[in-house]
Amino acid sequence: MTNVPYPARVLGFSGLIAAAALAVLLDPAPATAQNLAGDFDDWIVMADGAMSLALTTDDNNRALGIVCGPDCFVYVEDEKPCVEGHIYSARLEAGGDNYSTPMECKPSESGPLLVMPLEDRLLRLIDKEETLGIAIERDEGPPGLVHFPLAGSGPAIDLALAMRPYLLPADTKEPAQVEAFDPPLPLQ
Repeated sequence: MTNVPYPARVLGFSGLIAAAALAVLLDPAPATAQNLAGDFDDWIVMADGAMSLALTTDDNNRALGIVCGPDCFVYVEDEKPCVEGHIYSARLEAGGDNYSTPMECKPSESGPLLVMPLEDRLLRLIDKEETLGIAIERDEGPPGLVHFPLAGSGPAIDLALAMRPYLLPADTKEPAQVEAFDPPLPLQ
């Protein structure tokens, strides 16, 4: 990893989920990502020259990730597969506050993922909270409900966002000329 001012080390965490998300969101396919050292509690941060990722899983190994390349996205890997191209209504809740937003089902190497752009309101919603609940409306049956731990999310997301200026655009080998993205709130 060149041009990245953070120590990196390889951990034993499976990169399959990250690779699947990156295959959906970034083109061309990502290089081998490295986990970045830090105290992120229930979260890990991964990066390569083209992307950065902050990721957590629930008790059933479903994943919630924030992936940044030229743009930042949030993805959810749910146990119920979604229909590619379909838009699902999702209700996000943390600490008594909530909002609804559409999530689009996108293909990945490991199966379809629900994806939405990263928005400031999500960062405000999860700031200093312990759990994020997401209810995903389905065409049939009750909504799918997932809960993700937020311990460590602030520093993990901050690092993933801070990596953006150091990422390489997909079509070049030169460092990106992107201004640093500053979240509206400190996420600690």
